[in-house]
Amino acid sequence: MPKVTPLLSLPFALLLALLACGVLGACSSTADGPAAGGTEVLSDLPPEANRMQADHAPTPFSAAQIQAACTEGAWREYVFTQGPITQRFRMVFGPELDGRVEVTTIVVDAEGQELASSAGQPTTWAELQAHASFPQSLTTIAADLTEVPAGSFATWTYSTKDNSGGEQVFSFARDLPGSPVLMTTWVANTMQSRMELVGYGTD
Repeated sequence: MPKVTPLLSLPFALLLALLACGVLGACSSTADGPAAGGTEVLSDLPPEANRMQADHAPTPFSAAQIQAACTEGAWREYVFTQGPITQRFRMVFGPELDGRVEVTTIVVDAEGQELASSAGQPTTWAELQAHASFPQSLTTIAADLTEVPAGSFATWTYSTKDNSGGEQVFSFARDLPGSPVLMTTWVANTMQSRMELVGYGTD
């Protein structure tokens, strides 16, 4: 049986991603299945207008796009795997107040029943966008097609390296502004962890 680890014992980088719509939030779409047009690989890359710093790559989505997608009750559900550890999460957006939103992280079992929950700090849309702003010199962006349990998506895949030789790869579905549908971490060309979208919608 897969081992379940408490939410707050997960790697810090993962928690940042989970709590940031710009990387791994609980943003919504208009359907509970694959995004429309998800079977086609498109060649264009994120617009220059999304560049938040001169030496950073453009983010996949603007703050306005994230705000429009992450309405109250929007959720995404992921399965995270690292070695023998497997855990399932649902990220749920609360109401917006004074330009800030709070994302609640809910640990669920395979049937979707809540096991534990933790509310995040209220965050602005620009702060959420900034979580997907990576140094240009350490980042490559490619148009891609990504398949996960939630469906097949046309994506922008960001590969970003750190100074210790590690790498994180984020695949952002173009029609789901906010969090990536897939995130993997790598050291010495060996996958260390994987988190993939298994469901999404709005309650």
